Amino acid sequence: MEIKFHGKYDRKLFYKSILIANQPARRKVWVLPLIGTIVFVTFIILVIRLIITGNILDNASYIVIVMIAASFVIRSYLVPYLAARKLWINPAIHEEHSGSVTQTEIVYLLKMGKNEIPWERFSRVRKSNGVITLVTRDGLMVIFPRRFFNSDTDWRKFNQLVDTKILAIK
Repeated sequence: MEIKFHGKYDRKLFYKSILIANQPARRKVWVLPLIGTIVFVTFIILVIRLIITGNILDNASYIVIVMIAASFVIRSYLVPYLAARKLWINPAIHEEHSGSVTQTEIVYLLKMGKNEIPWERFSRVRKSNGVITLVTRDGLMVIFPRRFFNSDTDWRKFNQLVDTKILAIK
């Protein structure tokens, strides 16, 4: 079985895929919103304390706590964004991508030749609304939007192949 793919990335898809690939496992997804809520509540308490007391030095410990907690929340969104921005600069990302998917590997047809990536090299997969993002053990990220495939049948076959070849992190 060989499934052909062909297409070009757009900026929105590329950034979204990197964000999805960097999300924690589903078991830990609830942690970030919880920290965000705690930061928000702590920030409101800090503002109320500053209004009541009018003294910044008395509230220095609250300010530090809010800044540290906020940095964790901001970092989880900022790092993937900066990585996507850095990668998007590469002209090779903007080119047409084509190749095929088989039972043993994913083959990219490049101007310089073929790039063959065996399934064993992939360590995780993330799926989201018509996009599959695969990540290798050494950090290479491969993005497959639904539109890269000629038919729904090819897309379903690719999904089934991904499900059998890569253990999804939950």
